[in-house]
Amino acid sequence: MKNRAKSFTALILFFLILLTSCGPRIVRRKRKFHDVSWVRIQVEGKLKVGIINSLPPFIDIDSKGKYTGFDVELAKAVGKKLNMDVEFKVIKWNNKKKSLYENEIDCIWSGFNITRQNITKYNFTEPYIKSAQVITVRDDKNKIKTPNDVKKRAIAGLTSSTAAQGIRMLRHKYGDFSNFKFYPDLESMIEALKNKEVDAIISDVLIMYYQIKSGVKFKTLPEAIVLQEYGIAFRNGEDELKRKIEAVLVDLEREGVVEELARKWFGANICLINK
Repeated sequence: MKNRAKSFTALILFFLILLTSCGPRIVRRKRKFHDVSWVRIQVEGKLKVGIINSLPPFIDIDSKGKYTGFDVELAKAVGKKLNMDVEFKVIKWNNKKKSLYENEIDCIWSGFNITRQNITKYNFTEPYIKSAQVITVRDDKNKIKTPNDVKKRAIAGLTSSTAAQGIRMLRHKYGDFSNFKFYPDLESMIEALKNKEVDAIISDVLIMYYQIKSGVKFKTLPEAIVLQEYGIAFRNGEDELKRKIEAVLVDLEREGVVEELARKWFGANICLINK
């Protein structure tokens, strides 16, 4: 009897396995993300652009207290082409990701450097500007000629920039660069160099050239410390809006608008759009 019971149990298990293997399988599909970023902007009728308060020549403030600068004017040209308003919202740079992903803004368009760390957090356009970090010093009788000459001197950088990356490069090439100070904004950093609180600045060459062109008695050292490219940052997954903006930028480049703005703010057409 026991053997017959065991045989019967084995037979039932066999049929259960057979039915399971032959029966219909439930396939769990991953939910597909539906990108409605461009549709949302069309419905709202405006593009909310996150900018830093002041970073000339990218972001500046005119005599009437209105925002201007290369990034601002280029964003306005994009809005005009799309027949929609562009709303500029000043963001705290340390909270830029939060502002973007909590939908306070639609993109970050403010001299934003594309780095290996940033590309995992943001959905960048193709770079529109190529630049470099350089060392800037006072244009006086100082003996600073090379980066090695500022070693162990006080060097300033912006907290909102990639200056720390530049310092790492300097340390790797020249040795000890330990006397480094961060400043919260461009104005305070410029004043620190003017007032001899620091001996040098490490910053974007375009920003420094603009200061020198405006009459500030500085000079830049010829060596580029770190090469960098700027892009417009969107939320990850929102490709439709990004591609739309990129397409409009290409149109503006073909129409000569990009070159006109570049020559106005940088003195030359250094843009990478459609290149």
